Amino acid sequence: MMKTPMSVWAFLSLIGLGLFLPGCGKVTGPISPLINPSIASFGSFDDGTTDSWVYDSSSPVNLSSTWPLTVTSQAFQGPYALEIPVPDLAYSVNAGVTTYISLSGYSVHYQITSSGQGLNLFNMTLSMWVKLVSGVVTAPNQIGAQIFLKDSAYQYANGTFVKLVPGQWMQVTYNVNAPNYQASPAPNVSNVYQVGLQLAGNGSSLFTSPGVVDADSFGWEKTP
Repeated sequence: MMKTPMSVWAFLSLIGLGLFLPGCGKVTGPISPLINPSIASFGSFDDGTTDSWVYDSSSPVNLSSTWPLTVTSQAFQGPYALEIPVPDLAYSVNAGVTTYISLSGYSVHYQITSSGQGLNLFNMTLSMWVKLVSGVVTAPNQIGAQIFLKDSAYQYANGTFVKLVPGQWMQVTYNVNAPNYQASPAPNVSNVYQVGLQLAGNGSSLFTSPGVVDADSFGWEKTP
């Protein structure tokens, strides 16, 4: 019986990867192998809306009006992704005087609930695919992203900071069993009220030009 050459199997494997990650181009992430969680109902953006994602309360208040969140057809998978502007400046107005603030970071989030029982993410790894479309910080620093959550008391914790590579979809993950940072007391991951994505210059580096970050396919799976 004639065997299929190994090169053919390799070719078929590449086709399979292309079907699994349609239109994504080059991908990378902080963990290997890349995880493939189920996508949350609010995390696909495939209905053509922002799925109620908003700027976090820690972000300057003027961002919502001057840099609104939108959707884009440049998605990781499916027809749409969340498009997040990367402003380099924010402003506040006090007694008619406008003060400009140079930004080093800000966040967007989805509010799961505002009362009652939140989402149980105990022993889960959260994932979101993120692409830096444009925007820079002062060299040699880079723009990065990390996933965060808040519990019913709005206690905060976040995952690994991932430096974004321009033009590449990258998987940003957060193993809730091993946070990069968490408040004291630690948040109750069995009662999560918010999940979100924080964008920042590495360290506290200021954004030196406005730009765009796309985000898609938020979900989670049980941590092995």
